[in-house]
Amino acid sequence: MHKLVSKKNILFYSLVVFFLGVFIYFGVYIKQFLDSDGLSFTIGSLRFTVYSILITIIALIILVTTSLWVIKYSEKRIRKISRLKPSNREILIKTLYVTVSTIVFLVTLGIMGVDTTALTVFSGTIGIGIGFGLQKIAANFITGIILLFEKSFEVGDLIELNDKTIGFVSQIGGRYISIKTFCGKEMMVPNEEFINYKIINWTHKDSNLRLEIKIEVSYQENINKVKHIILNTAEKSVHCLKNPAPFCVLQDIHDGIITFLLLFWIEDVKKGFFIPQSEVKLEIWAALQKNGVSVPIPIRKIITYPNAI
Repeated sequence: MHKLVSKKNILFYSLVVFFLGVFIYFGVYIKQFLDSDGLSFTIGSLRFTVYSILITIIALIILVTTSLWVIKYSEKRIRKISRLKPSNREILIKTLYVTVSTIVFLVTLGIMGVDTTALTVFSGTIGIGIGFGLQKIAANFITGIILLFEKSFEVGDLIELNDKTIGFVSQIGGRYISIKTFCGKEMMVPNEEFINYKIINWTHKDSNLRLEIKIEVSYQENINKVKHIILNTAEKSVHCLKNPAPFCVLQDIHDGIITFLLLFWIEDVKKGFFIPQSEVKLEIWAALQKNGVSVPIPIRKIITYPNAI
């Protein structure tokens, strides 16, 4: 309500009403003068006058302003429909944009006196223009519509791009998809890349994620004892899902080091996975220390040669 009664809007509407009043009062005389043959010119079979040009400009301003308001208002209302999935809301918004833009374009041609049936003559030229100059824009726009109908990505999904960038889908636009990374950066990725390259959607079906932790202990330790400590700690941790249950395997033995691999699942990857992984590591470290399990210390032997230069 505050925006509707702002000083800027009051001034704009006052000017519109003033000029409309002047135009209505002196309309007949203004039309006769501006529509005279001395202020006219022809292009082909079309006759243009200063009056017709002014009327067209005024009508276009009103038409464009109204259409932009309709789009903005409708977009806000559509985004508030909670019972619709984000992808369906984006489809409705895109359909609204295309429909309103088409109507504005056709009405504009009608106001200018252009026969819309003549558009078929220019269809070949438009096709060539899209094929060359607008190829990327058209490809990104069509790709965006395909992605929305396929529902491969939705707003809020956690995805990993081909260059290993990880972030949340914050907006699905007509030309690009906006990705917000963990460090707060907003990336605009062209829609075309989501079809041409491999993209990982970590939350497509569910938000569960499997994490891995490597634990290294000394070769002198009891393997079964250490494995039991690691697995028991993970099973008791609040950060690990009970189903699927944590799983621990002996991964490698080399250079006096025994390496275990712990696999466990977390519930909601959207909340982050660095903290759960760190907490489980701390819990395992505390459990190993409590049970007297020693971690391997790298041994380096340095040989010196007295006569070496």
